[in-house]
Amino acid sequence: MYPHSRWHRSLFRIGAFERLPRPGVPVLLFGLALVSTAVASCVQTKDLAEQAGPDLNSVQHQLAGAPKAAITNRIVSATIMLPDAQRGFYRATRFDWSGMISSLKMGETEYYGPWFDGTSETVRDYEFQNGAIIAARNTAALGPAESFDAVTPSGWEAVPAGGGFLKIGVGVLRKPEDQPAYSAFRPYDIIVPGEWSVSTERSQVSFTHEIEDPVSGYGYSYTKSVILVPGRPEMRIEHVLTNTGRNQISTSVFNHNFLTLGAGPDRAGLTIRTPYAISTTRVPAADAAELAGNSLVYRRGLADGEVVSLPVTGYGSGTADSVISVDVASGRGVTIAGDRPLSRVFFWSIRSTMAVEPYVQIEVQPGETTRWSWLYHYR
Repeated sequence: MYPHSRWHRSLFRIGAFERLPRPGVPVLLFGLALVSTAVASCVQTKDLAEQAGPDLNSVQHQLAGAPKAAITNRIVSATIMLPDAQRGFYRATRFDWSGMISSLKMGETEYYGPWFDGTSETVRDYEFQNGAIIAARNTAALGPAESFDAVTPSGWEAVPAGGGFLKIGVGVLRKPEDQPAYSAFRPYDIIVPGEWSVSTERSQVSFTHEIEDPVSGYGYSYTKSVILVPGRPEMRIEHVLTNTGRNQISTSVFNHNFLTLGAGPDRAGLTIRTPYAISTTRVPAADAAELAGNSLVYRRGLADGEVVSLPVTGYGSGTADSVISVDVASGRGVTIAGDRPLSRVFFWSIRSTMAVEPYVQIEVQPGETTRWSWLYHYR
């Protein structure tokens, strides 16, 4: 079986921590922004601690101390957080560690950014506390954060307590003694963290995660590339997954898409559109948002504690329905298009973020490779 230490090996080989473009004015401005953010985070940490308790960890403080890469195609600029077991912004077990975006701007418009104020070990998912939004460390992801096996991870049902199950983009995790069913909100011990490598260019970052675990039988080489498309207001997220183990990998993956565009009290007019008529079993309160054919239209911003959350059906079996558009009253927006059929869709929002969550199914036999991608068009 596995050693009992939380990290039985450290195999991180990061090739581009905090790598920035060539020296010049953009680098100077980026450096000044980091200094400004660090100073602001000190003040914010004190204020939030007074609001939400002494165990709070400010999101700005976490961002300032974590490795990151800045990329641009001269139309869109983004800050990508990099995986690191000791210093990384995200080190929990719900979301893939690669490709989280703490900021993406076109002009002065921010599309992502922090949707929560800080994290706390006493929170299960997220909570509103005295005007602040506090997230659990498992939930505290940013930008187009992806998660594999949201319901039942590969190997969970077959492995006994103490054995290893697979979370792609995280590692092999230990199944605890006291839990018959998997929970995405519970942190698990990582017993095989695998090896990360990162390469950064001016307009893209590529992450590769390699796992080899003869005990559980799982192994893979997983590469995710975040690419700002040259000459266009677009971002492409490409995935390549090769099964190097002896077990089949059967998994679903969804993108939480923590959009902060249109968040806050001025959300009125924010519209989500799909190519198909939206059906759901959970209709939102009409004074907050209203379903109309293939659209969900927000009437107002959401107050603390209010949630618009609905499972979506109505899509077909082809890739033509793998498209979701989000537009705000200012005319800004984003269209997200995938190259695989949808297996599930969910909409979720609170006052600080709008999350449109498409799911796709991934099946990879031992020795095989599969690919999938998402294209983001910003306007």
